[in-house]
Amino acid sequence: MQGIEAALTGTLGRDVELRTSAAGKPWCKLSVAVTQESRTESETTVWIQVAVFGEVAERMAKQGHKGSRIYAEGTLRLAEWTSKTTGEVKQGLEMTAWRAQVLGAGAIGQNKVASKKPKTDAPAREQPANGQADAKRDWQAPLDEQIPFAPEVR
Repeated sequence: MQGIEAALTGTLGRDVELRTSAAGKPWCKLSVAVTQESRTESETTVWIQVAVFGEVAERMAKQGHKGSRIYAEGTLRLAEWTSKTTGEVKQGLEMTAWRAQVLGAGAIGQNKVASKKPKTDAPAREQPANGQADAKRDWQAPLDEQIPFAPEVR
């Protein structure tokens, strides 16, 4: 399939409906609102239809509900169709996702036990006194030196 590989984070616009293909494989289509904030313009919301298949579709149907924040990776393409009501040609973005998950509490693949902080008997590390530099930060380069494509500021 041709398209652009992309990752998106957005909000589900409706509950997820699990369907079954003619071959008996589970799939679902997610209606995802992606909002872009801009400093110069107001917010822009784009709706993207995301198709997921197999186990990912089954898990999304269990955990995805209207208003859930999701993350998806897949192939993005521009789709074109004719409106059944007006007859006009419309365009929209569609994604065929190979990875999707609900973000936040109850995220797919998130182990709730592992996400808790482990209990330790070790005392808390003391903060350096008298404005001394933290030993861990001594070796780090300034941020503009860490990013190879950062512009030089003089």
